Amino acid sequence: MPIGVVISKNVDDVIRIVAVSHRYGAPILACGCDISLAGQGSFFAGTISDEWRQAHFACMRAQDAALKVIRDGASARDADGAARSVMQQAGFGAAFKHGLGHGFGFQAINHAAAPVLHPASNAVLHSGMVHNMEPAIYLEGKGGIRLNDNVAVQQDGNEVLSASLPPDLDWLVVEG
Repeated sequence: MPIGVVISKNVDDVIRIVAVSHRYGAPILACGCDISLAGQGSFFAGTISDEWRQAHFACMRAQDAALKVIRDGASARDADGAARSVMQQAGFGAAFKHGLGHGFGFQAINHAAAPVLHPASNAVLHSGMVHNMEPAIYLEGKGGIRLNDNVAVQQDGNEVLSASLPPDLDWLVVEG
């Protein structure tokens, strides 16, 4: 899904871009990671609208809800459902257009890698599994926001491997 929207192909109009997203990935010992921080890693020109702040907050709350479910023996469908329920309650249910996440390893982006956290998933999470968690909101004609962290499933819960990245938006404003 595109996070950004092309609003102009004219170089003189570049200043009108509202948000720019970037993706992080660093292979270690031939294994990948996937951290797309649209929101935590987007840059906003000027100010951040209330709509984008609300979308970002909904994504953060969706992650928190999923993290309460993710542990050894938990259903991947239930983790997705916890995040999806938050998005629905925040009014962004229809704008969350993909599953909560997927495993990764030798490839950072492999939507079929176990475990698949999705409403139709039958996967069970097991200690030692590592997956991304990417709640997202895509607003028609405006772009999107996605928080993508890497999570390790543990016996008694989980560990967010990308937890040291700042969750706020204000430091991402670039003055025009």
